[in-house]
Amino acid sequence: MKRPLLIFSLLFLLSGCVGGLGQIYPENEVGHMPKWQALHSQLAAYQKIACPSCGQDDWKLSVIKTEEINAFFWSGQFFVTDGLLDLPFEMQSAVLAHEISHQVAGHILLSQEHELEADRIAIWLMERTRGDVSGADDLKQVLRLLAGKWRDSSETISAHPHPNERIDQIEKIQSDQIQAFKPEFHSRLAQISEEEP
Repeated sequence: MKRPLLIFSLLFLLSGCVGGLGQIYPENEVGHMPKWQALHSQLAAYQKIACPSCGQDDWKLSVIKTEEINAFFWSGQFFVTDGLLDLPFEMQSAVLAHEISHQVAGHILLSQEHELEADRIAIWLMERTRGDVSGADDLKQVLRLLAGKWRDSSETISAHPHPNERIDQIEKIQSDQIQAFKPEFHSRLAQISEEEP
């Protein structure tokens, strides 16, 4: 009985995210948006590393009409907002890497530990895709922006560590105080790493 209730609750909460944020651009309209095209190309680059067994059309990218800065994954689609697309491309790319990290790590219900793990995986993913470590700085830049808009609500606090805590983790990774993410630490990503040429 608990499982159907949990699934219903998830559907209700996630459908409310889209409904509460705004309308989704139609596919024929979003395909002509240069910022969407650039981020869609980045999604394809990330997919080659994070999900090499996925087909070209397995992951979709949709845009929600709102100035709020947000992104999430639901039912085979990554959703981003107009507000996110207004950020510099490197910051958009960092947010997308974080959301992809939730997906490939199998995070269903988000927690503070999942958020921190997704940041670690995102840094690894961006480094593999970009060929350098600049993604960590881009992710910190997004988190600094979020810190300025942080709302102390019980929902936000329970699922997300404060952005400053996430920035601290990234800086510790950058200064080698804590070990960066390694795919062999995570069973799903270890399989991906082994599949790569």
